[in-house]
Amino acid sequence: MWSDDKDGTGIGTPCLNFHATPVGGRLTLDGFSVHQAYTWWISDGTELQFWNPLVPKLLPQAVRFNIIHLKKTYNLCSNFNGLIASNWRVSPSLLKFWYLTAVEKALLYGAAVWGGALTEAQISKLHSIQRTFSLKLSRVYKTTPTNSLNILLGIPALLLVTKSLFIRFNIWKLDKFRGQNDPISLDFYRDINSISSDRKIIICADFTDYDYEVYNDESRIGDNVGFLVCIFERNLLLPIFCYKVNSFNSVFQAELAAVNFSVGWALERNVKIKVFSDSKSSIEAIRSPKVKSNFVLSVKDNRYNAKDLVSHVWVEAHAGNPGNELSDHFAKIASSCGADMSIPAPYSYVKRVCKEFLINEWNSYWQNSTTGKCTKEIRPSANRDLLISNKYVIYLLTNHGPFPAYLCRFKILNYPDCLCGEHGGVDHYLTSCMYTKDYHLLLPTGAARTR
Repeated sequence: MWSDDKDGTGIGTPCLNFHATPVGGRLTLDGFSVHQAYTWWISDGTELQFWNPLVPKLLPQAVRFNIIHLKKTYNLCSNFNGLIASNWRVSPSLLKFWYLTAVEKALLYGAAVWGGALTEAQISKLHSIQRTFSLKLSRVYKTTPTNSLNILLGIPALLLVTKSLFIRFNIWKLDKFRGQNDPISLDFYRDINSISSDRKIIICADFTDYDYEVYNDESRIGDNVGFLVCIFERNLLLPIFCYKVNSFNSVFQAELAAVNFSVGWALERNVKIKVFSDSKSSIEAIRSPKVKSNFVLSVKDNRYNAKDLVSHVWVEAHAGNPGNELSDHFAKIASSCGADMSIPAPYSYVKRVCKEFLINEWNSYWQNSTTGKCTKEIRPSANRDLLISNKYVIYLLTNHGPFPAYLCRFKILNYPDCLCGEHGGVDHYLTSCMYTKDYHLLLPTGAARTR
């Protein structure tokens, strides 16, 4: 809920029942009087003003849903403020983690859908919401630039996070991502409700009567990812199969591709094989009935067709097993010299691309911002792992603190000079003031810093 105060940061306690009136209208009912209008921001861009704590029953379901969502959001805000104001000494890193995992998720619920059509007013409100949390977390002056707070706390602007979520959803929805040269085929999720139970749950049985031993292993060295399949017949090593996949593929996918190749090899020759793998995740993925990835499900389909021919067991890595050690050695070679194999890009790759997009957009946004010049000289780039929560350090990094120059700027003092007669800014107290000489810092040689 947003009050109509000028700064747009007033937060009230939302109620689920209101009478709606046109913007600028007034509603007077017998039995009570209304003194304050509240505006709800709806995800489709609509703004509704309410003057009375009663909602008409004909209010659209989508609007009622958004009201409930906002109620939860501001409950989180109240809880956050309560923790900040308490004497529990909650760790700032824990508060930041809570904000990123709970508060931000609630604020941006559904952003993948509505994040591509934000108006300037809605963007401003997003900044205002985030600024409330940033000020509470850092406990600094309210005039501190929002961009500087985002950089020092390691929290990207909600607008940029919204854009990242919107782009990620569209990439995954469209099933194509345009890389530097060619479109990249993406994996996708299938509806598993229509799949029979015996195909969902694959039992990786172990049997002793088999014709061949097969060892699979995968490797990633830098951007090179590959896998290898070693096949033994009565302790005699047959020709080795080495394959290289794309750099955006994961080692998990490479291991499943090795399993799929082994199963296909057994089906083609109608022979029994025992597959040894040091990847528990691939075995669990084949066994799990909840997997939705089309790539994994295709591997499970082949595994189901060869259920009487293939036994799949786990072996401990680097435990002295000769076959596993040999496959591990050649897997490193396969990652750079193997035959090319195309596998759809996983969802994790889309998330990684959008994360890089977020950082690049944040850096560009920070470099082009007109505020936070003092902070920009010290922190020219963004880093999500950074967290400076000490308010006195933030005073120095932003030049928004109890300094004469700052206080004079906001008409709190009449003169901007220090007691020693020089301009009372941050640089003065850190480098030249006679009263703080025991704490002076040395400026870089030849630096010409003016503020």
